[in-house]
Amino acid sequence: MAEEQTTNGSGRLNSWKEIAAFFGRDERTVKRWEHQRGLPVRRIPGGGRSPVYAYRHDLETWLRHEAKAAGPASPQTKDLYLNGVYLWQKRTPASLRKAVEIFQQVIALAPKDARAHAGLATAYDLLVEQDVLPPEQGFPLAKAAAERAIALDARLAQAQSVLADIEFFWLRQTEEGLRRFALACELDPRSAQALHWHAEALLYAGRADDALVEIAKAQALDPQSRSILTAKALILFRTGSAAEAEALLEQLIANEPDYPPPYWGLIFIALARDDHERYLALWQILFEVRGLGAGSAIIAAGRKGLAIDGRAGMAEAMLAAAEPHHASGAVTAYYMAHIHGLRNDWRNAARFLKQSLAKREDSVVDYSVDPAFRAVQANPQFQDQLAATALPAISG
Repeated sequence: MAEEQTTNGSGRLNSWKEIAAFFGRDERTVKRWEHQRGLPVRRIPGGGRSPVYAYRHDLETWLRHEAKAAGPASPQTKDLYLNGVYLWQKRTPASLRKAVEIFQQVIALAPKDARAHAGLATAYDLLVEQDVLPPEQGFPLAKAAAERAIALDARLAQAQSVLADIEFFWLRQTEEGLRRFALACELDPRSAQALHWHAEALLYAGRADDALVEIAKAQALDPQSRSILTAKALILFRTGSAAEAEALLEQLIANEPDYPPPYWGLIFIALARDDHERYLALWQILFEVRGLGAGSAIIAAGRKGLAIDGRAGMAEAMLAAAEPHHASGAVTAYYMAHIHGLRNDWRNAARFLKQSLAKREDSVVDYSVDPAFRAVQANPQFQDQLAATALPAISG
């Protein structure tokens, strides 16, 4: 009776569903843990609608014992792990490849090192972001590594945030991803990675004000991260602080002119201001930084069209130049949707957005902040086309 009085309420979990939610896992997994790894689950005599329960302090104690069972990290694996963290945080193609190699070395030496599996998951995820690995290759590798890390330590925020990122951005399971991001931030309120990635998901879900709160927390924890600063700029732009966003992006480019993401934000700002010459100039630089040769012809056509007939002429000329490159696979479906948005062609904008979703193109999430869709987003027919997709039907 004394135990009931001291541990009921928030201390007692009254079903498999609640126990699974405590770990951020599904019911099947925690049931397996009970049978295979001694998860301390209790049973109510006579069963009933909720035949099992568990106490939080018991589950936390079990987690600590599981972590100890993996054994203490050796100086060698600890140094390797820290080097891997340094490399993935640099976020360059070369550093991410090396991080993968290093985390694999740590795992070979210490297979139950949950942090190494989480680091590996993060590196694979970022290799997709950097266009080094295609999503269909990199995300399954990241997912497998994150799930292994969670199996070893379900309270590891880094692994939960990678899995949330995959759910939200690749699998397009918006609500599931947001819930897991919230769990990761709850598990470790000082995880800059979890807060940063949660902020980006909130932005692309159309919740820019909430995103601004989360990105401020991430920046306070990691003020030198160029990725966090780029995300903050996009969020500021979406919340109406374009001048502040522009200054931040310009500073990032001044420091690292070969880092692509800030150009994307400046493209949005130029387009929102109807500064089409700057818009085209920024696209030209971004195509060059990314080594995309197809872009030169599209931008050259856009400049000619702009001189002849302003924005409308620019958009039509860009479309004509882009179509053969899209047919060859050099231009994404999202980029085609972007151009059709410029043309105020809601039918084709919606068609290519749905194609982009079907192909799981990483860039499709930018739809919610891309001013190219400003006109078509207000069209009820366009919104009807998006109603059955994972994209928010944002007006204005």
